[in-house]
Amino acid sequence: FTFTGAGYLNYYDDGIFWLGDNSKFILQGTGSTDRKMKLNTNALLHITSHDVEINDCKIEYASGSSFKHSRNEVAFDYVNCVDLSGGSAAHAIEVDDVFDLLVNQSTFDGFNSAIKIDDITTCPGEINININYSTFTNHTFAAIEANNVERMRLNTSTLTGKDASVQAGLFLEDIEYCELHNGTVKQYSMNNTDAAGIFAKNVDVLV
Repeated sequence: FTFTGAGYLNYYDDGIFWLGDNSKFILQGTGSTDRKMKLNTNALLHITSHDVEINDCKIEYASGSSFKHSRNEVAFDYVNCVDLSGGSAAHAIEVDDVFDLLVNQSTFDGFNSAIKIDDITTCPGEINININYSTFTNHTFAAIEANNVERMRLNTSTLTGKDASVQAGLFLEDIEYCELHNGTVKQYSMNNTDAAGIFAKNVDVLV
């Protein structure tokens, strides 16, 4: 499935995509204002076993919506992810047991947790979760939430808190290795024992 040119994919809850053998899910735009997909209220678009490539476009998310991926390779390159509901969309990117996640030069405005990463426990070589040169604002729980992940890297990215109700910029639990390089985590208030710019629980290595 490849979507290019004018127009956009307008996806509602309970929609189904049948992808052929060895096919990919690709959205290709022409810039950060070029809307290529909208996920409507409570819509869950879940792509499994087919690689996903989202390039140079905007995706809009309504309340409760999420773009989920499993058992595949996922790449977001120059993508503008916008929560239309002011923070009640679920996740711009939700991954569970993926082989590789690469986020590059992308922006995330809103969401409960803009990126949610679960159960990435097989990393045969180099780090396979990479988030580079990206910006996160106006999330209501965390910019990046990771649970049960072997190896991940956050490189040259900015996480900015919204108000004292936000849990964390980076929320890490049961992580073997997390590398932070040249990033900025700012404007998070420690008003309770669970709130901080970086929350780490059962993290073996944080560098």
